[in-house]
Amino acid sequence: MINFHKVSCTFGSPDAGVKNISLNIGDDDFLFLVGPNGSGKSTLLRLIYMDCFPDSGIVKIKNFRSNKIRQKDIPKLRRNIGMIFQDFRLLPDRDVYQNVAISLYISHYKAGQIKKAVHEKINQLNLGHRVHYKPEQLSGGEKQMVAIARALIKDPIVILADEPTGDLDPRSSIEIIDELYKINQNNRAVIVATHDYDLVKRVPDAQIVSLKDGEITSII
Repeated sequence: MINFHKVSCTFGSPDAGVKNISLNIGDDDFLFLVGPNGSGKSTLLRLIYMDCFPDSGIVKIKNFRSNKIRQKDIPKLRRNIGMIFQDFRLLPDRDVYQNVAISLYISHYKAGQIKKAVHEKINQLNLGHRVHYKPEQLSGGEKQMVAIARALIKDPIVILADEPTGDLDPRSSIEIIDELYKINQNNRAVIVATHDYDLVKRVPDAQIVSLKDGEITSII
């Protein structure tokens, strides 16, 4: 589903980004990108999201190619990708329901469709009792569960999680990784960038891609 072919993206600096990356990710893979800060993990996620583009090489996501995609088609690509960030990126003045629904509002879904989809995802993640809470009223783990619900709401083909447990306590971190594993078990690709090697051990049969200085050092 996702293919990197000899991809380099260095942002004009030899010490940044990634260099000569070749990698294949299947429809139902769970893949960890591991390595220290600055190793290129976030750059790989940005290349999938096409928030940046290769200096050389090609990134393919389904039928989208980095060397051929038109600017107007990037939103179509991104509708197929669910994003989860370390800092949650929830709207502070909106409640849980509104944060999960935001992309459906933007895409002009009907009110009934929005209500059904949002409550389905909120209940799936055990957030029903928090539906009218604002982010400031939630724990860190609950905020990240809201972010997961928001990422899932449009039924993406892949979930990208950039250090999703970086701001969480150990118990909440385990809950988030376990939830991402459940999502993967429903035949959805999940890609997690992390430097927490203990969490990697919680996902059986996950593919582990180790990065250092923008290059792949091992694939397990």
